[in-house]
Amino acid sequence: EDKVKNRDNKKKELVAALTKDKGLKGQVITFFNGGKYSLYGFKRYNDVRLVFAPEDQLGFFGGDPDNFTYPRYNLDVTFFRVYDEKGNPLKTDHYFKWSTNGPMLGEPVFVVGNPGSTNRLHTVSMLESQRDYSMKVQLGFLKSLVNVYTAYIAANPDKAYELNDQLFSFANSLKASQGIFEGLNNAVFMKKKVDWESKFRAAVLADPKLASEYGNLWEKIAEGRKKMHGVFNELNAFRVRPMIFSQYFLTASAIVGAAKKGNKPELTVFPEDFDKMMSDLLLKENISYIVSLLGKDHPAFNTLTGGRQGDEAVEYLLGKSSLTSKEKVTQFLTLSPDEILKSDDPFIQYMILAQEKIKPYSDLVKQVQTEEAVYLDKLGRAAFEVYGTSIPPDATFSLRISDGVVKGYDYNGTTAPAFTTFYGLYDRYFSHGKKFPWNLPEKWENPPVEFDLSVPFNFVSTNDIIGGNSGSPVINKDAEVVGLAFDGNIESLPGQFIFDETANRTVSVHSWGMYEAIKDLYKATRLANELKNGELD
Repeated sequence: EDKVKNRDNKKKELVAALTKDKGLKGQVITFFNGGKYSLYGFKRYNDVRLVFAPEDQLGFFGGDPDNFTYPRYNLDVTFFRVYDEKGNPLKTDHYFKWSTNGPMLGEPVFVVGNPGSTNRLHTVSMLESQRDYSMKVQLGFLKSLVNVYTAYIAANPDKAYELNDQLFSFANSLKASQGIFEGLNNAVFMKKKVDWESKFRAAVLADPKLASEYGNLWEKIAEGRKKMHGVFNELNAFRVRPMIFSQYFLTASAIVGAAKKGNKPELTVFPEDFDKMMSDLLLKENISYIVSLLGKDHPAFNTLTGGRQGDEAVEYLLGKSSLTSKEKVTQFLTLSPDEILKSDDPFIQYMILAQEKIKPYSDLVKQVQTEEAVYLDKLGRAAFEVYGTSIPPDATFSLRISDGVVKGYDYNGTTAPAFTTFYGLYDRYFSHGKKFPWNLPEKWENPPVEFDLSVPFNFVSTNDIIGGNSGSPVINKDAEVVGLAFDGNIESLPGQFIFDETANRTVSVHSWGMYEAIKDLYKATRLANELKNGELD
């Protein structure tokens, strides 16, 4: 405890000194789970103004179907201008100059940005646990949410504008999770993780000091995971969460919670803005989700549906429950707490069983996760003791530079080129019948003759990036901007736990393509000149 206190005090001291001496905002970043610390200084500007942004159809051309894929055709770029304390455009001698030609095939490039988080030091037992337990749950509820919102928007097209962003968020998470799940099921990737862990453990055990301090970490982590596996499915079936579960479950949970304390539940347990269609759609998905976790013969599932599944279960529950409308709930809440708990309402009885299990299960998982966090900290320090800075630390949303080369890759029985062009954009536009999400704004439907369609538009490189890197500049060896990173391909998704250069690619907007669109299509001549010349026109 004293060690932690001294460490935190030292961090505060360093940050305060940096602010006093340099006028910078300081932040101490932890690497290798405490194996190394670095002090970062930042100059913050609060006056930032929008200069240029393309239409949604260009920034997000192809929508979710093209998300995490390549070849790509996106002008996913925005320019801002920073102003100083006097309200003038910031003048600085330190900036990345613009390359109007962009990168060439095989050219070294560097991504400068803030990668979010990775788990590359996680043990094999943790990855297997993620594959066999947590990812299946995550995929289950994400698929449910995508199904529900797709059906709801189809039935209520007037709400499409309001809900499409939410649907995309779910679909984006589902696609990312599926990519990670497929990576965890990739025998080659997992064999590489097993081999690396074996060598790492051997190096630790070969040193008596390291063996004494870190030698049993892998066994401790594996033991904890086994404990969690014993309660994992029931815990997730019983843990009723907003947005994921139908309002019927949420209402029952609140009523049971109050009644078990001897309190009379308030009518506020049933929302004024209750949406029956959304609740019914969620209910059907919830039943499938619960039976996938518990199995059709589990007592709790039988309590809920009497063994029924699908539409039959939905019809049964809506017909038997007293929690399906404000009027019914109002009448139900006239019962005493004891009468509520003894009622035959299936949602109530399910939540009684659920709440009996949630507390002990949650306590067990919390204890294991607390212990595991300590073991992971030690594992990071062990890795630093063995490898030093010869391996990169996990991503921490702190500033990093990732090196790579411009390079295509093999996919789908063919080869993806390193570059795409504006010709490809129009091919995709016409091939999909000009329909959303491959439609184009009016300005792009009939481009001016001077707009060169053969100019490189997007490109891929072998840089190692992760979520958080979107918007990062891509520079060449002369520190010139040659692109803007905005995505990874589908093969990059296992990068959360392993980087494999064979097909993992960073997807970027080409600097020549940006310049061409700004100059000849948008006719933003002053911005084009500023980019090219490095000064205001």
